[in-house]
Parts: sequence; C-alpha cells; structure tokens
Amino acid sequence: MRAFWSLTNLAALGGTIHVEFKELSAIAVPLTRQCPYCIDIHSGNPCRAGAGDAEMVEATCQASPRESPASPAVC
Repeated sequence: MRAFWSLTNLAALGGTIHVEFKELSAIAVPLTRQCPYCIDIHSGNPCRAGAGDAEMVEATCQASPRESPASPAVC
C-alpha cells in the first residue's frame, strides 16, 4: 500500500499536465468502476485543485457508460 500511495502522490505533483486535469481523471476512473472507496477518496480533490461544477459534471459524463438499454444516456 505504501508503494501505491507513493505513486499516487508523485502523479498528483505538478508537471506538464495541470493538477486540475489529473484530479478530474482520478475521479473519472473510479466512477467508471463504481468503486465507492476510491470515489470517496478522490471526490473532493478536483474542487481543491480548482475544478468547478461544470468541469466535475463533464468529467462525470465522460466517465459514464454510453447509452445502453438498461441506462439511457443523460449527458
């Protein structure tokens, strides 16, 4: 677990990709996997990195499965 957290912390540092985008990606992935633990951990980070409501909605829509018979697309 220590190695995982070290990698996670390194990935969150500044670099070529802005931290806000990294955090939006970090919440989009657990949304696609429906991992409650990871969603809880990552849900506040994009806002703290500067993402607004519109960016959070767009990231959520991008992470959502596209239209299927069981769940029509809403985004």
